[in-house]
Parts: sequence; C-alpha cells; structure tokens
Amino acid sequence: MSTSVYDIPLKTWDGQENFLEKYKGKVCMVINVTADCGNAPQYGIVEEIYQKYKDQGFEVIAVPTNDYCGPGITYGKWEPGIENAEQARTYAKEIYDVTYDFSELITSKAGAPWSNKFKEGQTPHALYEKLVGDTNGDGMYGNFEKFLVNRKGEVVDNFSNYTLLDYAYDNMVKGVKPIGGKPHGIAPMTSEEAYNAICASIEKALAE
Repeated sequence: MSTSVYDIPLKTWDGQENFLEKYKGKVCMVINVTADCGNAPQYGIVEEIYQKYKDQGFEVIAVPTNDYCGPGITYGKWEPGIENAEQARTYAKEIYDVTYDFSELITSKAGAPWSNKFKEGQTPHALYEKLVGDTNGDGMYGNFEKFLVNRKGEVVDNFSNYTLLDYAYDNMVKGVKPIGGKPHGIAPMTSEEAYNAICASIEKALAE
C-alpha cells in the first residue's frame, strides 16, 4: 500500500511534530523554498493562488531547503543558504506577505548537477523521496518546484521550479535552458499560461 504524503513525519518551522497530519483530507501544493533567489517572486504568485482556493480545502506547504543555493542563484546575505526555516518564513512574510505554512528545513531530492552538493551520508528527506518518486523520479532542479497532492495524500501533479516566471518562457523560446530548469521538450508557457494550468490542476483535484 502506498504511503500517504500526510503520514510522513515532518516538523513545523518552529519544531512541532507531525506537521503534515493537519492537512489530511485537503488538496495541498508542496513547494521547496529558500530566501532571496531568482525564483523568489513566486512566493507572491503562490500566495495569490492560495487565497483563491483556500476556502475550498486547498493549502500550500512551504518546505525550506538549501539544496539550490549559491552564487548567481541565491542573493546577498542568502547566497550560501539559510540557517534555519524561520529565516525563509520571515523573508517570505516580510517581502511577499505570505500566509501559508512553513515546515522545518530539510534536504530535498536534488537532480544533477545539484546532487553533487550532498555531503557524504546525506540523504533526501522521506517527503521528497515520496514526492519525486511518484512524479518525475529523476530529482529536482531548483527552488520552487511544485508538487500537487490530493485529499488522499497522493501526488497528482508536478510543476517545474520556474513555471510562474516569464524569464523561463523567454529562454525556452530561444532554446536556452533556464538555470535549474528542465524543459525536456515541453511546449513553452508564459507565466499566465502556467498560472492557468496550475489552477486547472488544483480545481480538478478539489473536485475529486
């Protein structure tokens, strides 16, 4: 029997146990986040999506990681990453006024070339083993990769880390692979088209 995402042990940003249990019976989007980076403007767009559907049983779960941090990816004092989940949460609330919840800081399932950042013996958290294993299977490629989970705790959709930003569309039209992106032959979408696609997937999951 497949494990429900909501049964996986995970702490809140401030250390409380069993964070995911309260989401049972809801449709959730799980997103790996950090502080300031090229994909950070998605904090605000995701908040807009959250406000649109939260009264229908939709939630957003922000999961801080340091797996995609570094020069040119994360900026200023955040270039080497965050020290704890509270830093990501504070940044998101102060800059983008987000209201969704944050988990503890964990390790994701990074794809190449990010996986070479892993220290010896370091392994992905069970949450990301589940999310990635049930979708693309080959790892994650940057901050703000989005996994949609249905009311049963099953992963039903996966959206790339760059989907809600137009720079990704511009690069894909030019044939340039965005930093951390993985076009894999998919048709380019503008941020508006990506927003609509994500909303359609959420609405489908809410209706089931």
